[in-house]
Amino acid sequence: MGNASSSPSPRSPDERTHLLAVSAEQITIARRQAALARREADAARADAANLLSEMAALEDRQKYYAALGASAFAIAVGGLGAVALLARRQQTAALNQAVQALADAKRHAALDLQKAKRFAAEPLAKALVPVFDNLDSLCDACSADAALDEGAQLTRSSLMAALQAQSIERVEPEEGTAFDPHVHEAMFTVEAEDGADANVISSVFRPGYVLHGERILRAAQVGVTK
Repeated sequence: MGNASSSPSPRSPDERTHLLAVSAEQITIARRQAALARREADAARADAANLLSEMAALEDRQKYYAALGASAFAIAVGGLGAVALLARRQQTAALNQAVQALADAKRHAALDLQKAKRFAAEPLAKALVPVFDNLDSLCDACSADAALDEGAQLTRSSLMAALQAQSIERVEPEEGTAFDPHVHEAMFTVEAEDGADANVISSVFRPGYVLHGERILRAAQVGVTK
């Protein structure tokens, strides 16, 4: 059975120049998307600041209700009895609700801020995936030229190190392993050989990439037996 991931034949200088130009353009696009991601992160921080301000106002209301509760208790002791006691109970219930709302708001704000920080690099990472594909093709095209091949491989290694520093991992499933539609994308199907299992990976067309081991930037693109 032929392997869909076999390396193409060496390309002409014009093709290599075109690949370099495409990679440069996509890196520019990636930088623009990184700037957009930073602006979105700034907006998230502004939202968090507004939420903290609202929580401070809620704490002031909590103190106000506490003061009302103390006053109602004093009136009850002074002789208004049941009416004042009922008012105090209502104020206590309102206070408890305010305290619970404050706790919920703090918890949601912390979770949102943590999520925003954890996945802030996602737009940039997605933009760099096709750049890495072009670098893979460039490395294959430059294999016949030692100087160009060394430069292309160095660029590829530097980009991979930058991706890994941001918890971005390259996923290259092995041929013969089970196909999982949650992490793999079937590009084509082939007939399984006699006695061979169906629904397994026959070849890898393009690797996949994941962020923090849980968010898929691109599923691995594979061929599958049927």
